[in-house]
Amino acid sequence: MTSLSLRMRHLILLACLSAVATSLQADEGMWLFNSPPLKQLKEKYQFEPSSQWLEHLQKSSVRFNSGGSGSFISATGLCITNHHVGADSLQKASSEQHNYLKEGFYAKTNAEEIKCADLELNVLVSMEDVTARVSGVVKAEMSPEQANAARSNAIAAIEKESKEKTGLRSDVVTLYLLPQLNVKLIPQLDKLKPGCRIVSHDFNMEGVRPKREVTYTPPGGREHRIYLWETPLEKERRN
Repeated sequence: MTSLSLRMRHLILLACLSAVATSLQADEGMWLFNSPPLKQLKEKYQFEPSSQWLEHLQKSSVRFNSGGSGSFISATGLCITNHHVGADSLQKASSEQHNYLKEGFYAKTNAEEIKCADLELNVLVSMEDVTARVSGVVKAEMSPEQANAARSNAIAAIEKESKEKTGLRSDVVTLYLLPQLNVKLIPQLDKLKPGCRIVSHDFNMEGVRPKREVTYTPPGGREHRIYLWETPLEKERRN
């Protein structure tokens, strides 16, 4: 068992930029704290998380600057994570007399804790969707290089403004998915010629019935779900 004292340098204010969007599957666990798949959770697991529970979960989760994630398990900052995530700190804390990576370490008191001098844990304090602001700076006449530069400048400005306002570091990140934006693609997909095929990995399109749905589980891996639609899209009837 390994017990290390982890030093927090900053809290983090995360401004979210959504780029590609699809529907979420409750059992995948890939969702934002402010946009959980409440319907799927209730239907599949009979679980209805409260806003207070989600906020507690968000602020209990940490990101290691060395790579990986973990969770607070005490009010004094004790964290739990996978062994490979802590391996870097274990190696740095080791000496000729103590190989903590091989032997492990257990601290009976706070005074016996080992310090991880260069380790930083980030806590997500809040999120903001800045998609419209970032995408709004791109004009139709811009070249790809100009569009990328415009987006980069907008992101830098957002992060700077947030830091000045809150005193916390802010990161604008692109996201693999957001469920509501996938639905917004439907009007554009409806314009496609008949026979066009649309494929999605893991995430459905709410309100549209897939023509085919395939699941695949590689050896030792998780289940993957592939959806296939064909235009014209078959809309699901609403009661």
